[in-house]
Amino acid sequence: MKKIISFVLILCLALSACVTAFASESSSVLSPLPTIVIAGDAEPIYYDNDTKQLRVDDFGAMIGGDGESGGASAVASALANIFIPMFAEGVAFNVWDDYYDAIEKEVGDLFDPIALDENGNPKGDSGISQKRVSENEYNMTHDKKNKSGKYAFSSYRFWYDWRLDPLEVAETLHDYIGKVKSVTGKDQVNIITRCLGTSVVFAYIEKYGTDDIHGWGIDGCTTNGSEFMSGALTGDFAVDGNAIARTIHDYEWKPDAPSWLPILSNTIAILENSGALNGVTNLLKRTIYSKIEKGVVSAIALGTVFTMPCYWALISRDKYDTAMEYVFGPEGSEKRQTYAGLIEKIENYHEKVGLHLDEILLNAKDSDIKIGIISKYGYTIVPIIKDNDLVSDLFASVHSSSFGATTSRINQTLPKEYIEERISLGYANYISPDKQIDASTCLLPECTWFLKGAHHIDWTTGENELLMEVVSADEQLTTTTARQSRFSVYDFDTQTTSTMTEENCHTEHWTDDDFPDVSTKQGKIRALLTSLFKIVITLLGMLVEKI
Repeated sequence: MKKIISFVLILCLALSACVTAFASESSSVLSPLPTIVIAGDAEPIYYDNDTKQLRVDDFGAMIGGDGESGGASAVASALANIFIPMFAEGVAFNVWDDYYDAIEKEVGDLFDPIALDENGNPKGDSGISQKRVSENEYNMTHDKKNKSGKYAFSSYRFWYDWRLDPLEVAETLHDYIGKVKSVTGKDQVNIITRCLGTSVVFAYIEKYGTDDIHGWGIDGCTTNGSEFMSGALTGDFAVDGNAIARTIHDYEWKPDAPSWLPILSNTIAILENSGALNGVTNLLKRTIYSKIEKGVVSAIALGTVFTMPCYWALISRDKYDTAMEYVFGPEGSEKRQTYAGLIEKIENYHEKVGLHLDEILLNAKDSDIKIGIISKYGYTIVPIIKDNDLVSDLFASVHSSSFGATTSRINQTLPKEYIEERISLGYANYISPDKQIDASTCLLPECTWFLKGAHHIDWTTGENELLMEVVSADEQLTTTTARQSRFSVYDFDTQTTSTMTEENCHTEHWTDDDFPDVSTKQGKIRALLTSLFKIVITLLGMLVEKI
């Protein structure tokens, strides 16, 4: 059950975090061509004749009793429906099918308004709002240039149902681009994509080629693989107290962070350093979870967001076959037959696009599309997978989002010998000042920028301006000719971007002091006492604030 709760919470975190994906929209850079911005899953899905909307961050209100699900009593009933077959049939007789069905149903009821059917199509009338549909229609019939004849950032936002097959969305995008070109009198457009919106453009280029695109900016790309999504579908789970603590530290410094977060992080530290967390996790792995892993993963996946082809586009190529087997079972299984329509869409994208991302990107570059890629990092990846110490922006590793950069682990630097060898080969300028990234191994190293300190959902003004500059240029700009250097740092407080140096590169919200050495008995005792002391101090602070 611990794995089930973790998986559902992580999915809620992932999708609700994307709700603020347009935190910063301004850009002082104008383009002579209309620029189309294509985001990920930030837009809420509407249903019931466009009168209701549902985002994953609404689930918290439901569970707390404020939503239509019935609140705490409904949650209690759902848990009972799951636990009864778990113990009465699973634990007692090693028969788990009713348990899997109960998980899929109870979890699926929360997601039902936005889930897709077994063919990967919307249920009923769910989709983006009529307001967004009208905005698309307006954009396709109006020239939105300013008085100087130029276009502002995202003047032609493309709204779409992000749940759908990217190849289907590409058809809608093709019509949109054609009409924007017609109304503006331009032969080409610029495109800037974010998160899983990048999958749509990969699909578009595979289907329609590159003639309509002058420049393509890629920011926070998950199309090349989102490790936590891939790990979640392949049973690659790990409960690591230090990884969870890093995630909490990534949030507790913010002004609006709950005052009890330090209590949570230090409680987890106590459980981790005492060995209690590992003890419980190992016991679950040896007993129940080893028997039910695939069934639980399948039930949760199909009960939540993996009826949506868009998320399958984020599964790493090396994890794809395993994920398909975990979720739908072996060839010829009942689930393969039930979800045949959905599987056809998933595999069609995988075979036509997913397996050829590098080829499509290189062909786009060779076709003279002006390309800019931004890879962000400085935050721990979602802490439910074994590779929870990847250098990442929370959702995707730098290796994936940069199309091939070599990185250290999040709490380490690249080996000294490796750096010395790369420098001797002439790659000194490709090593980041914090010694965590070697950009020379990227697919397009001269067109790839790295921004430390910006979260996956922090779409900063600096990012917007850099990509606008790159996609609008007559010639391909590089990390040496554009306004922004290859490695930069984002300051959250001042919302400014500056060139990375050895002095300003340590932006992590956790240090080695947060993770003491517990290899000795004395170190373990010291760590436990320190965590207890921090809990007491936090409680006293909260008490004083109340008084």
